[in-house]
Amino acid sequence: MDWHRFHASASIALLRTLLICINIIFVISGGVLFLLGVVVRSQLSTFLDITPEMSSSTPFILIGLGLIIFFIGLFAFWCTLKGHIALLYVYSSVVFLIFVAEILLAVTVLMKQKTYEETFKASLSGVMQQYPKEPMASHVDRLQNVLSCCGVDSYTDWFSTPYGEPLRQVPESCCKKTLNHTCSRKDLRKEYLPADINADLFVDFIF
Repeated sequence: MDWHRFHASASIALLRTLLICINIIFVISGGVLFLLGVVVRSQLSTFLDITPEMSSSTPFILIGLGLIIFFIGLFAFWCTLKGHIALLYVYSSVVFLIFVAEILLAVTVLMKQKTYEETFKASLSGVMQQYPKEPMASHVDRLQNVLSCCGVDSYTDWFSTPYGEPLRQVPESCCKKTLNHTCSRKDLRKEYLPADINADLFVDFIF
């Protein structure tokens, strides 16, 4: 028996099996990035429009990156099944490097989460200062209606804006969807009125 040939065949078989496992993860991660981009675009499009620090192209970058990773994974499957030795080594290296890059990206995002949160808060607070000027007013109202939230950290954030400070009021989009919508037109220092306001915070939906 040619042990060198047997050893080479066993190595190729092992490499092929490992590549198939990695490719499965790779293809799934590409699909997840694609779906994440679609969700971000459909659910947070208004947020992207009113936040200058957050590029509106972000969801398209996620979608494009997801598709690239997905199709590279499929192509790697083809190379694995064909059994081309040179292509197996090349694509195993490429898949491994991109997989490591994805992990590093995820770690970076987690490490900078606090920075991103502070950036979002500062940006949204700036947008609230422009209320009720259009088109920002429509964007803010849509966000608060869709997410059932009020303000960045609390409904009292509105009391520091030109709109809310004089009469201690909040926009009607802060009000719970009930028959009583007076929470936007009365002095909110009265104890019973805050119960009419959506208590969820915008940052809770992002982070």
